[in-house]
Amino acid sequence: MELGKEALVGVSMDHMRSSMQRGGLPPEMLEVGMELMRVLVGDSIPDPPVSTLPRLAPAAAARAPADGVDRISRLPDELLRDVVSRLPARDGARTAALSTRWRGVWHSVPLALVEAHLAPHETGGGGVVPPVPALARGPLRPKGVQDLVFVNRPWPLDLRLPAALFACSSLTRLHVGVWRFPDTRAVPRGAAFPHLREMVLSCVVMEDRDLAFLLDRSPALEKLAIITCQDGARVRLTSRSLRILQVCLTVVNYVDVVDAPRLERLMLWMTSKHRSCLSSMVKIRNAPKLRSLGFMEPGMHELEIGSTIIQAGMKLSPSTVVPSVKILALEVKFTVRYEARMLPSFLKCFPNVETLHIHSAVEDEPTGKSKLNLKFWQDAGPIECVQHHIKKVIMREFRGTKSELTFLKFVAERARKLERMVVVVTNGCFCSSGCQGDTQAQMETLMASAKWASEGSKLVAFENPHSQVGTPAWSFQFAFNFDWSDPFDYGYDQASLGEPVSKRKATELKSLGNKAVEKKDYLSATGFYSQAVDLYPDDATLFSNRSLCWHHMGDGHKALLDAYECRKLRPDWLKAYYRQGAALMLLKDYESACETLYDGFKLDPGNSEMEDALREALASLKASASTEARITENRTYHLSNHFRCTGSITDSMTAGECEIAKILLSRGAHVDSFSSHGTPLHLSAFCQQDGVMKILLDHHADFNKLLKPVFTPLIMALNAGSLKCVVLLLKAGADVKGVGTVTPLITAANNGQTDFYKCLLEAGADPNVPDEFGHLPIELAAYNNRRKDVEILLPVTSRIPSVCDWSVDGVISYVKSCPSVEDDPMYKMSPADMKLAASEAYRRQDYITAMKLYTRLTDICPHDATLFSNRSLCWLKMGAGVNALQDAQICRLMHSDWSKACYLEGAAQMLLKDFEKACDAFFDGLKLDPASDEIAEALRKSFESLKISHAAKVGIGLPSSQKKIIR
Repeated sequence: MELGKEALVGVSMDHMRSSMQRGGLPPEMLEVGMELMRVLVGDSIPDPPVSTLPRLAPAAAARAPADGVDRISRLPDELLRDVVSRLPARDGARTAALSTRWRGVWHSVPLALVEAHLAPHETGGGGVVPPVPALARGPLRPKGVQDLVFVNRPWPLDLRLPAALFACSSLTRLHVGVWRFPDTRAVPRGAAFPHLREMVLSCVVMEDRDLAFLLDRSPALEKLAIITCQDGARVRLTSRSLRILQVCLTVVNYVDVVDAPRLERLMLWMTSKHRSCLSSMVKIRNAPKLRSLGFMEPGMHELEIGSTIIQAGMKLSPSTVVPSVKILALEVKFTVRYEARMLPSFLKCFPNVETLHIHSAVEDEPTGKSKLNLKFWQDAGPIECVQHHIKKVIMREFRGTKSELTFLKFVAERARKLERMVVVVTNGCFCSSGCQGDTQAQMETLMASAKWASEGSKLVAFENPHSQVGTPAWSFQFAFNFDWSDPFDYGYDQASLGEPVSKRKATELKSLGNKAVEKKDYLSATGFYSQAVDLYPDDATLFSNRSLCWHHMGDGHKALLDAYECRKLRPDWLKAYYRQGAALMLLKDYESACETLYDGFKLDPGNSEMEDALREALASLKASASTEARITENRTYHLSNHFRCTGSITDSMTAGECEIAKILLSRGAHVDSFSSHGTPLHLSAFCQQDGVMKILLDHHADFNKLLKPVFTPLIMALNAGSLKCVVLLLKAGADVKGVGTVTPLITAANNGQTDFYKCLLEAGADPNVPDEFGHLPIELAAYNNRRKDVEILLPVTSRIPSVCDWSVDGVISYVKSCPSVEDDPMYKMSPADMKLAASEAYRRQDYITAMKLYTRLTDICPHDATLFSNRSLCWLKMGAGVNALQDAQICRLMHSDWSKACYLEGAAQMLLKDFEKACDAFFDGLKLDPASDEIAEALRKSFESLKISHAAKVGIGLPSSQKKIIR
């Protein structure tokens, strides 16, 4: 007998038992079903923030002294609010009757309603639970409720969810269980959940349009779970904010991911197909960030990518793969022919999978020989993820069949990057087959004939440590927790590492710590987190959470240390930067806080909380009473150098400290760390530090790294005039072609570096490439009367057609006979007169003349940074971003502590629409001059431009990107 929707709603318990008896089912099955429903709903419900004891007030009154003295009212409001927030609803409401002051306290604390608090007590009172519609209209809306768990008791059930619930616009988390949805078509148009981030629908009866309504009215929704809700659910996912979708124990017609640009996890657990369908369809159309997918069942789920249904043995194209998926979980019946044939096709659809979970399921009636032997896998062709990306394979419920073993051997022999293969053996598997010895030894014997493709891979085998057997392990809370990087790892991988205490225990301690934080008991929370750290020291979230506790307790140094460990473990995690920035703010190290928060802001420019924190840090830096001496001191050394290393390496470059450079590199400093001055190799070239350069090149520094627009390390060394550095770079293989018309040979000719020609020409420099004005190196040498240079360049330069006498004297005579720029009156002016004329030309907006004058002045005074600064400003006014950037960078190299140079570089990057680098430059300038309103305003505008650019790239509107990172 199959029960439809109406079997769940509006039917009495007696009627249900009678229907089951007529269908030949034992009545006890109804009790089993009800208990399962309670378990499913209960697992998804968060712990209440208050005591669930309904009779707290009488107990407290019994212990109160009888002297009539009101001691509690003497407490400060902040402490009173904390006390009232922990009381059951009835007791909290009664405090409002004490005095006007208490009424204000009650109204200012969050509302926490637990069923036990509202139900009538055994004695006295005679209270009743308020009607559901009255509850939704009454205390929920005026109290601004954010977390709501709204679960009805199962059977007999004939209650519709009150439509008034949709007016609770303050909700951020909503769990609805065992209700029938109202007709959402009749809900007022303005009803919405603008702040809702998490929604769980457990055992809810609703139409397809109701789910579409909820998604449409929840623009900030990030987490959605559907648990045993519909008979034939049709989930059509169109959400610009959703990050996690869980569908559990639900009959599914299809899950269609139409447009979900932020979806990271799609989790299907024990879903089943509708009786009218041959399979459940999983369609993936637009989910560019989808990272975790499972549990897919090749025999039950039909996979459609784009508009193509994946078939066994079909040839795939770029439009039929999902490259973003890194973690894939499959439930496979190796004894079923069709599922075995579909397995290679499923794997080919996800070419970049790094972690593969396989749950080996059992079919009561195998469909013939699946022929999953080695020849089958050879005929299937190459599988990209197996050959090039998979690092970890976890097979659960291994029963020792030939098909299972062949699959494991195939992976072992093809996976070049495999680090660990974990085999979770079904309890008693080896014993029942008469094998002797422990599980690990038996598995190694079975895999002995495999020729492992990865030398460092490790095989680990053990019996299933969990009592749950037959279905894939699942944790609702883990799947919703982004701190848990692999939502399908329910402790198996941790067990494979041989830890003395399981990861699950550490998770339990972490949960206790989280509960203590919710109660603001930070001291207890640090104790729980510390125990968890001892068990699992690689979990960055533990350090993050403990850092938060230290911060609340006012211990900035401990908060900073934990934040530092957190960021070291997860350098791409936004929360780590936030924690470290908050700790530095507590320590009043505003400059380091700005740097840390700015690094985090660049990871996700759309994050409003990170941006707000950065603005606060910048404001504190500006308002700080710190002197220029403090700024200089922090510039030389600050805490961020511990993890960034760039500043310390930069110091060793400029000072020529070879030993320091060696020590830093040996301790993990990044040899190609990039800053506004380029890489350490750029700086060693500019500072003529050939000793440090050799160390960097020995550590495989990138000798062709470009500091836009034209500065390679070789160009830097030429401009600095260091022949030793040039020779080192050429021996390492530096490119002598240059960038555009700026070639190493042109640079040497302009600088009159006669001794440099030989090594450049031997390295393959082309003497026939002209500069931007069409002049060859030999012409530049002849123009400047450098006879020896002409003698060197003449044999290797192709003859110029307009030069009749192709000799040293002939070339020099030809160049001298050409019209000279020196005939221009400006060449007869003194430098002081030229500076005055350039300033006047700029004031009257004659930027071309000003630029020409400053160019002439740079030839006369090549070490005057203000000339490059002024010419950069002229280029900006003329819209020549590349030229402006080049002059600004020269200016910064000459004076790294000049805020104006930073400002000009930022302005040039803005003109070139490289907003991230513009932010970098303006940020550097503001650190040098925190009081500059001009730089602060430019930084603000660059932030806004970067946010818009980031939102456009990821395809998300700005409102949906205003997300929080702290829970």
